[in-house]
Amino acid sequence: MKVIGITGGIASGKTLVSNFIKSKNYTVIEADRIAHDLLEKPKIVSKIAETFGEEVIVNGKVDRDALGKIIYYDKKLQKKLNAIIHPKVRKAINKELKKHRDEDLVFVDVPLLYEAKMEDMMDKIVVVYVERQTQIERLMDRDKIIWDYAVTKIDSQIPLKEKFQRADFIINNEGTKQSTEEQVENFLRELKHEI
Repeated sequence: MKVIGITGGIASGKTLVSNFIKSKNYTVIEADRIAHDLLEKPKIVSKIAETFGEEVIVNGKVDRDALGKIIYYDKKLQKKLNAIIHPKVRKAINKELKKHRDEDLVFVDVPLLYEAKMEDMMDKIVVVYVERQTQIERLMDRDKIIWDYAVTKIDSQIPLKEKFQRADFIINNEGTKQSTEEQVENFLRELKHEI
């Protein structure tokens, strides 16, 4: 089994790429889904309340928007959240991978792959790339947020240009959906050829 990491920046188009790969009947493990599930577990909820205050807890669940507004503006608090969540996400991904060990290719969509230092779990890494201006505009549009907050969210991650340089494959998502899907098709062909 080859494990392929899919990453990029916020609003770069990872979901588009992951959904297309799923449509080709490959398994895609989503780190974000795992993290969201973790944020509903009582132990994690109480740890987050203890670390970030009761105001980020609504009806016994973590209010991700409220938490985001705290961590995106404070690197130290972001590190604290990552220390709570990332090891558990890694453990859950490994558990999922074991279930699919008979498959030739398994994909893991990890938005913070480099930030969480999960490169060692992947055989290859694909970065979904867009220009910074495109990323800002798409994030503003997607999350209905102002320019400053979009820039703050983007700047809380390793710059896309740096991720781009560390990748085994690049999917340029600047163009049309069709152009992105064609690049993914080529990348899948290349991977199958390597098996």
